[in-house]
Amino acid sequence: MKFKILLVLIMSSLSICAQEEWTTHKKYNFKIECPKSWVFSDTESSGSAFVILSPIEKNETFRENINLNVSLLKGDNISLEAYKKLSLNKIHNMLPDVKILEDNTISNGIINYQVIVWTGKIGGMFLKVKQHLYVKDNKAYSLSFNATNASFERFKKTSDKILNSFSID
Repeated sequence: MKFKILLVLIMSSLSICAQEEWTTHKKYNFKIECPKSWVFSDTESSGSAFVILSPIEKNETFRENINLNVSLLKGDNISLEAYKKLSLNKIHNMLPDVKILEDNTISNGIINYQVIVWTGKIGGMFLKVKQHLYVKDNKAYSLSFNATNASFERFKKTSDKILNSFSID
């Protein structure tokens, strides 16, 4: 019995030590959390409000990332459903062979948002993308996790935690 208790204590301490530290990034009217080992860049040189890059892995050809694009809706009073349709049309126009794997409206108790998961060939690579779409105060927010088809599942838990930490004031 003492051995079992000792084993539980050791396993508990190992899982606590193995947990990665996270940091919160705030910009404008939104915030997001990510592991400290991921690189947060808000230089806007890519046209995104920010990009979060996964740690560099040996021999990788694509670095998994999360990015946020914000669009001003210019008083058009566009609903989340309308923004989703515009986004899906844009995806289909850019990638004729795209496959939509998931398309759901979610409520986190504060705001409704759209989750779209799709795969497609971009620049010779097969990518899998998970997008969270938001509409608030005449702005549209597209938060996307981008990975290769092969690496998507490996990063799913961390990327979901990052995506779900996003909030708009």
